[in-house]
Amino acid sequence: MRLFAVCVLVCTCLQVMPGTVFAEKKSTKHITRGITMYKSENYLQAGVEFRKGLEAITDPESRLEAIKLLNMMTTMFTSAEEIVLYRKWQLAVKDGNYDDAIEYASKALDLNPRNVLFYYSLAYAWMKDGNNQKAIHYLEEGRKIYPAYYPIMVRLMILYHVTGQHEGTREMLYDYAFFLGLQERAVQ
Repeated sequence: MRLFAVCVLVCTCLQVMPGTVFAEKKSTKHITRGITMYKSENYLQAGVEFRKGLEAITDPESRLEAIKLLNMMTTMFTSAEEIVLYRKWQLAVKDGNYDDAIEYASKALDLNPRNVLFYYSLAYAWMKDGNNQKAIHYLEEGRKIYPAYYPIMVRLMILYHVTGQHEGTREMLYDYAFFLGLQERAVQ
């Protein structure tokens, strides 16, 4: 029920934000399709639709509001077990027990593969454990579900840079600037 309420809120905000300078129907159509795909667990297609919807919004403030609402939707816990696993992950990371953190994040991701926070958590644990390639893998997988999730974008920029993948760093920087409204379009 909470997911539905957030979905309605996202679509409502996209339709009534004052001063928006975008084709409301096009953006709302893609966001609504994304939500439908997300709810039916077609995460790859949901990510594509979310991206198209966000790209259709030309007003930076409206885009940021839509991103905030979609961030809420894609990081929601759906069970008490997820919350417990996430808390265990936090404590394991704090104590430097990255093997345990990886285990907790993996279990949480198995329970709810649509929560991008779990992809980020798993990637963070792999990074802290010294495996940047696995970290990049999980961040890229999370980004397929929701391309505008800031923590994933920032961590990918850092990891691409650290691993010498400068083209990836540049692409992520352009995408980040685009979603923040600092440039017109992301460079492909």
